[in-house]
Amino acid sequence: MVRKLIAWAVDSALIVILLALGLAGVGIYAFNHVNVEAYPDPAPAIIEVIAQYPGFSAEEVERRVTIPLEVTLAGMPGLTYTRSKSLAGLSHLRNQFDYGVDYNAARQEVINRLQFVQNLPAGVSPQISPFTPTGELIRYTLDGPKDPRGRDIYSLIDLKSLQDWTLERALRRVPRIAGVSSFGGMVKRYEIQPDPDRLKRYGITLQQFQTAVSNSNANIGASYLRQGPVAMNVRGIGLLGRGQDPMVQAMVMPSPYTAARYLRQEEEQRLREIRDIVVTTVNNVPVRVEDLVTGGPLGPRGLGRAGAAPSPLADPSLSEGVVVGYQPRLGRVSVCRPKTDEQGNPVRDDDGALVWIDEEDKVQGIVLKRKNEDTLPALNKVKEKIDELNAGGLLPGVRIVPHFDLTGLIHVTTETVRENLFLGMLLVIVILFMFLSNVRSALIVALNIPLALLFAFSVLFLRGKSANLLSIGAVDFGIIVDSSVIMVENIYRHISSGEYAELPLKERIIRACYEVERPLFFSTAIMVFAFIPLFTMQGPEGQIFGPMADTYAFALAGALLLALTVAPVMCLLFFKNLKPSEDNWLVRWLKRSYLRQLERCLNHRLLTLTLFGTLTAITLAMLPFLGREFMPELEEGNLYIRGTFPVNAALEEVADKTRRARQILRSYPEVALVATQVGRPDDGTDPTGFYNAEFSIPLHPPSDWPALVERPRWLRWLGPRPRTKLELIEAMNQQMHRELPGVDWNFSQYIRDNVMESLSGVKGDNSVKIIGPDLDELERLADQVKAVLDTVPGLENVAVFRIKGQPNLEFTVDRNKCKYWNVSVADVENAIAIAVGGQALTQMVEGERAFDVALRWPEHLRGNEQAILDIPIEAT
Repeated sequence: MVRKLIAWAVDSALIVILLALGLAGVGIYAFNHVNVEAYPDPAPAIIEVIAQYPGFSAEEVERRVTIPLEVTLAGMPGLTYTRSKSLAGLSHLRNQFDYGVDYNAARQEVINRLQFVQNLPAGVSPQISPFTPTGELIRYTLDGPKDPRGRDIYSLIDLKSLQDWTLERALRRVPRIAGVSSFGGMVKRYEIQPDPDRLKRYGITLQQFQTAVSNSNANIGASYLRQGPVAMNVRGIGLLGRGQDPMVQAMVMPSPYTAARYLRQEEEQRLREIRDIVVTTVNNVPVRVEDLVTGGPLGPRGLGRAGAAPSPLADPSLSEGVVVGYQPRLGRVSVCRPKTDEQGNPVRDDDGALVWIDEEDKVQGIVLKRKNEDTLPALNKVKEKIDELNAGGLLPGVRIVPHFDLTGLIHVTTETVRENLFLGMLLVIVILFMFLSNVRSALIVALNIPLALLFAFSVLFLRGKSANLLSIGAVDFGIIVDSSVIMVENIYRHISSGEYAELPLKERIIRACYEVERPLFFSTAIMVFAFIPLFTMQGPEGQIFGPMADTYAFALAGALLLALTVAPVMCLLFFKNLKPSEDNWLVRWLKRSYLRQLERCLNHRLLTLTLFGTLTAITLAMLPFLGREFMPELEEGNLYIRGTFPVNAALEEVADKTRRARQILRSYPEVALVATQVGRPDDGTDPTGFYNAEFSIPLHPPSDWPALVERPRWLRWLGPRPRTKLELIEAMNQQMHRELPGVDWNFSQYIRDNVMESLSGVKGDNSVKIIGPDLDELERLADQVKAVLDTVPGLENVAVFRIKGQPNLEFTVDRNKCKYWNVSVADVENAIAIAVGGQALTQMVEGERAFDVALRWPEHLRGNEQAILDIPIEAT
């Protein structure tokens, strides 16, 4: 079979050349269109379910939300296990399926099961999370304009509304995008702050108040009315603000000041409409909302209570009673970046140090792609959409500023292929020229390198597989060209030695090929068989190393096919006038040296066998001490640092500590930017609390790192060298522990952190899980395990994930007193819920946007335990 293939190739040289050119064309197209990933996704199908239950403790969430979801989702086909996490206001379930289960099929199974969940509290709606381990494409923040004093023109509420209702919808329409996660900022809410003394004075209950507000904000339809030849729909317009969206008008205004002033005026108009809602009448005199709230009625329109003229952006008299507030914050984002001038160059102070801008409170968006979709096309489309929005789809002066994306890491993959391709061809040419002293033979072999690689890319593309840095960057071009080297070298040796000079060149080439056809075929087969363990791997290791084995096998198969067909044809074309020649001096010297060493080994056979046996035994003995790595370390060019604070830490406390951490991190010249997120995103895709702070730190290219480390004494003449990344991490870790004690710090990289969290189920590379019913005993055992793990060499930053420690301010209802005063338990709990957290009565509809209109006690009536105890309860 092989002989026939070689003979056909030599007899059909033109066809072989045309096929090679066709392979090059198809391969180039495949190389430019194959999906390139930064890192293989080692995770199986993981479907995350999120259910938010705002205001309720972790215990209530576990009992009323998490357990019903666990029961409903149990027993799905292919389900390996379900990991659940219950936090205050959030239930998160991670359902991991067997490897081989299709992601879309698993997702559909979860969706089908969620339709049959029973006994969930009212308002709780489980959702499928769009998050996947390698699905994050871009992280960006919204940068708003500032006035001459450096103050923000737009509020965080404005930017958050723009993110949630404009940007998220625009980006979700981009092909291959699964969703956009919003982090930081403030979710707008209109708050009505009742005054208990005024309610008592007018004899109005909270229920009356709630009903009046709810009934004063709706549109109705009344069929149609014929007016001559025209049929007109009849509508009753009762929505607050008439349902108009002021953001639409603000977006087309020429100036940020004009837009911000217009937004504030529209908010004031809606606040006045809420104040004018009639709750009841007393002696034919209407009692409005403003008569029942803190501060009472306003003065004349356009004037404050003291008759002062209003400010240009907001009426100061609208700062209490009925206000624009925000829902309880779940997270906070900060960004620290070097200041740049108009040309984009970094600004330095008089001492030459970079000037940094630390932006304390930002709105961040995270763009997520669907699993198994092509990364680079999705990334390019998202960037196009961002450029389009920046050109004219936002509030005046607002810009989307990405601070992380995968473009650089993906380009590293393709650049690695190009670099290896160039260096491989160059080395092959140089080495073959050194041994054969013939440029033509070197060029023939070098030509097979790109063709073999293009063959591999073509097969990957046709099979719909992805390439990544691990599979393509690890390809050994020496192995790929091995078959071509053997074939071309043997042909060259036969022709240059003058053997069978009487025969035509075609016959001499075929004879030379026949000599090596069997060794060539079997040597390639042996190399392919060496990858059989990689083909048979299952689980995460199969996901990681499977693409590499596929790429190697395709490249070797292509190289063998090219060696058997293209190489003989190229020799036929280039060796027509090849003259007989002898070995050059290098080959002669190597032959003499080899034969001399071989003779010595044969003369001392026992010593030779003993020496090599000893080396083999030493190697085998050292294997158990060889370090092993489950996940290959990929240099991503960034750091991802996680700080775990005490569980009872408040958002403001952690934000204050992270401010100091940013100052520490930005002092390292290798750092390009520091982005911090505290808490969790509003959609619950990252289940954590205020105690969790994460730092995303892009690094400058290593070539730009300053030389700060002294070399050993014998190398001092070379001058200092830059720090390695491990040395940088060690320096950061020591300083962070020294200046911020009591915080557990963990250092990783961006993609690696997401992947390891998905595989291990915790925010870290690995974990020891202890399962039991007694929370106190679990905490005690966890501390003991930590003490043992701290003694294990190689383990760094061991920490305990606490399940206790979050303080609760509990108010136990006295049922006897309720019976005495004719008050139900629900009345007491309703009063606490309204007073402290607020309760939504209706929604302010602003075009496509909708914001809660909530009833909530003013701060001074709910700010501490005694104030809450003093809240009046309405007795029947």
